[in-house]
Amino acid sequence: QQDDTTNGIYADFVYTPDGEGGGTISAHTTLLSKSIDLYIPAFVNGERVTTCGSFADCVNLTGIYVPTSVETMTESIFSDCENLERLSLPFFGKHNYSSQTEISSMESSVWGDDSYICGTIAYLFSTQNDNSNRWIGCSIEEYYNEYWYFIPDSLQVLTILYGCKIVPDKAIHDVDCTELYICEINLPDTITYIGDCAFRYVLDLTEINIKNVIEIGESAFEGCSSLTSMILNENITYIGENLFRQCSSLDSMVIPSGVTVIGAGAFDCCSSLQTVTFENNSQLQSIGSSAFSCCESLTSINIPLGVVIIDDYSFWDCTNLEIVNIPSSVTYIGENAFDDTQWLEDLQYNANGLAIVNAQYDSNVKYLMKADNASISSNITSEQLSGVVNIYNDTFKDCTNLQSIIIPSSVNNILSSVFYGCTNLSLITLPASINYFGRDMFNGCSSLNSINIPEGTNKLVGQDFFNCTNLTSVNLPDTITIIGDYCFKNCNSLVSIIIPESVEKVDLGAFEYCTNLVKIFVYSTEGWHNEWKRYCSATVYTYSTNPTTSGHWWHYDGSGNVVEQVIA
Repeated sequence: QQDDTTNGIYADFVYTPDGEGGGTISAHTTLLSKSIDLYIPAFVNGERVTTCGSFADCVNLTGIYVPTSVETMTESIFSDCENLERLSLPFFGKHNYSSQTEISSMESSVWGDDSYICGTIAYLFSTQNDNSNRWIGCSIEEYYNEYWYFIPDSLQVLTILYGCKIVPDKAIHDVDCTELYICEINLPDTITYIGDCAFRYVLDLTEINIKNVIEIGESAFEGCSSLTSMILNENITYIGENLFRQCSSLDSMVIPSGVTVIGAGAFDCCSSLQTVTFENNSQLQSIGSSAFSCCESLTSINIPLGVVIIDDYSFWDCTNLEIVNIPSSVTYIGENAFDDTQWLEDLQYNANGLAIVNAQYDSNVKYLMKADNASISSNITSEQLSGVVNIYNDTFKDCTNLQSIIIPSSVNNILSSVFYGCTNLSLITLPASINYFGRDMFNGCSSLNSINIPEGTNKLVGQDFFNCTNLTSVNLPDTITIIGDYCFKNCNSLVSIIIPESVEKVDLGAFEYCTNLVKIFVYSTEGWHNEWKRYCSATVYTYSTNPTTSGHWWHYDGSGNVVEQVIA
């Protein structure tokens, strides 16, 4: 037994020298019954304490403070410290990696070896399953292999001492999404990196200092429902996926000017978020899918110039969002990006029955968001759509008055279900400028009899011509690579079709129930779904200029006409 009063608080320890000027310190049996805050000394008899041994079964300890002299902590050292409220550590994990700059070099040591898989500080605690502890830091597979790790519910304050640079992945992440009650996490200014899921679902955490952190992993603060504010370092360039998802008490956010991407779900379900401010000279280029979805307290958003992509569901179900400023740099507004917002609901129709939004900074750039079946003209000209670059999903859905439309060359994207259910649409002109066609684009357009998909189109997403029962002619470009599922299902008037050599995949049921389809001309069906033409009896002709084996073949003659050849 060695006693040390360097820190001014008396405690009982067992110290074992390592013969190299350092040693291991652990609990003496006298500590098992003591109810104190325990300060582990940095030196014993002039020797540096470098390893922290076991303090297991000290059930009455209320606080443990490990000094910065410690470089290694053994496994389960605080097992059954079930009343521990405060814990101060020099680093995360089993060893001090404060000098490391590459997180990848820490992985095997942080998570342990094959026989002992642990999750950062989780390994410090007991491997038992009772109501007072939460198992964390391991996957479901590890759980069933009985690698269970616990943090006591009593723990409220966690402090990491100066010098630590990295918070590794899943530092105190609750894998099972049960509640953790740590309300205060103190990180030193030396921390520059926080890993994926590091503090995920620490529900009582109200604030944390990350002012010097320049890289934060995905879901690092997801589910921290008591977190009210967060100041991001000006050098951060990426706000990761689900970073603040379900931080339901977060009420404001300033996005630093250096951020170029806001990841998918970054602020999803931040129900108290009222203001989002982008710093001047913002470098933001992309707002990810569902980035701000379900932010029901958000009333306005001023998207900075430079943003190109507002991805699918970005602001979906922001029910009180009334003011939206979209800059002229935006070329893509994704599926349902503004659905169920007051802003979209309140958009006014012009004299042509179209709700067109002028871009901020350049009113010549426009976005077509919706149309009114009762007031649109039956024939929409390109002049009526002048300057439109993006046609929002469902814009003309069920507009039965629409008979023809000419899409101008300014349009780059036509999203899903734009012409869904336009039963009287018989003529459409599509420009070569289009980069993207959404799903169900012409679904149910039963009067449409021909379509020329423009050169440059690389994908038909799926169900694009479902139930186009009068479609007799389809011209596919040489740039298309994918024909999606059920794309031409129930096209009962289609007799033949040529699928270009560029097509690499035809998906499930693409020609399902095309009952009158007799001939399909292909180059190869390798890589296609094995039921791409189920319930369709059409004969498949394969391209060859000089076939020598039996089968159905085809090629082009000198005039560009299809020549068929059948070899028995």
